[in-house]
Amino acid sequence: MKKFLNKSALFIVPLILLFSSTVFYSKNKGDLIRVGFIREDNHYRDTFKSEFSRPLFYDLWTTHTKKNYTVLIVGDSFSAQGCFAYQNYLAESDSVSVLYCDINKYGNSIETLYSMINAGIFDSIDVRYVVLESVERDFVKRGEAINQKISFSALQKASIKKNKAKPSASFPPPEILKFPLFNLLYHFNDHAYVSDVYKVKMDSSLFSGHKEKELLFYKYDLKHIGLNNSEAAVSKLNKELNILSKIVQRKNIKLIVLPSPDKFDLYYNFIQNKEEFPKPVFFDLMKEMDKNYIYIDSKAILSDSILTKKDLYFYDDTHWSPWASQIIAKEISAIIRQKK
Repeated sequence: MKKFLNKSALFIVPLILLFSSTVFYSKNKGDLIRVGFIREDNHYRDTFKSEFSRPLFYDLWTTHTKKNYTVLIVGDSFSAQGCFAYQNYLAESDSVSVLYCDINKYGNSIETLYSMINAGIFDSIDVRYVVLESVERDFVKRGEAINQKISFSALQKASIKKNKAKPSASFPPPEILKFPLFNLLYHFNDHAYVSDVYKVKMDSSLFSGHKEKELLFYKYDLKHIGLNNSEAAVSKLNKELNILSKIVQRKNIKLIVLPSPDKFDLYYNFIQNKEEFPKPVFFDLMKEMDKNYIYIDSKAILSDSILTKKDLYFYDDTHWSPWASQIIAKEISAIIRQKK
């Protein structure tokens, strides 16, 4: 009998692993759920259902036909949220027209703006403001490695090639082993020893659902803190932004700089064991810098609402939710009204 059970296990265990990963793991969830192979509530995102079906009010660079816009958006994945992106709420106003540069939308937004300048794009379209957005964890690094002579056409070609590329499928799928293994190991370690996603407890209920006091965040939020906490490095970034601002000012364009807070940074004060992690000070350093561009302190703005509005960031994702997008859109709108 024992021999039979041992032999049966060779077939049954793989089937159990396959069943659990197929039923409970989904590639359609937020990026932290996918990367961390974490089991999640299937109904969590129902909270935002109405926002996921909104029409687009802004124009895309790849399809635009107009020549005059109030705002041009150049950013990374925080600006690539489609119908619930901050620029869509901004563009909903009849008085604000928005053009979103959907070229290199996951790359270095500083370089993307330089490439547009080099291509003479601002001689062919009339724009009053450029919003330059970058996620906090990559902003300083992007400022250190700028190719100011980069070609816009080269970025376009690279973007088209990337969009056409199909991800290679591996066999067996990684979730077959990682999903059950990681969900076990998270009980003993806050990043399952080897995961790219941290899972920690918080003091306050800041998310909806059964995980309201739990925070998921990306390991690179921690990995880049050393550079982002360097006053010299942040000062160099600020200098580069000042230079960029002067360049667009020659075209009668005002530069608005929008750093998007790392999820770990925004929720840091609410982590129960935060003494085990370095404190991020990027926004503290940026606040003290001399700037000749319009600066949005998004961390301070979002922090004002964090206790009264749950899910400013998605529980299952590195990005902010439609609620944060709305807050950021209101801030940009207020800047435009004030400048008028």
